[in-house]
Amino acid sequence: MDVSSGDKVNNDQAVAHITNYKKLKTTIKVDELDISKVKVGQTSDITASAFPDETFKGKVTNVAREGEANNGVATFDVTVSITDAKKAESRYVYGSEHSDRECGRCSLCAG
Repeated sequence: MDVSSGDKVNNDQAVAHITNYKKLKTTIKVDELDISKVKVGQTSDITASAFPDETFKGKVTNVAREGEANNGVATFDVTVSITDAKKAESRYVYGSEHSDRECGRCSLCAG
């Protein structure tokens, strides 16, 4: 978003993005050879390159019925809700310097 104080904006122009950390989800692509092993309700461990030392818990909420072919490989979109979103919030908002001690700033530490 490229909006500064004093700028004029249009009615349909985004001026902010608000993230609800209580309802984080991600969509991953699963190869057609593995999709039969994935079921709605299944738990998962999620890793992200932005948090190399962290693993988040998740739950599969949707599995696409149709795959997408790209360069001869079919993949299916799988949506996973992050079930320990408070942990993700503390790491994302307050940075990697946030430790497991109580910081008092994030919802994980503040309760």
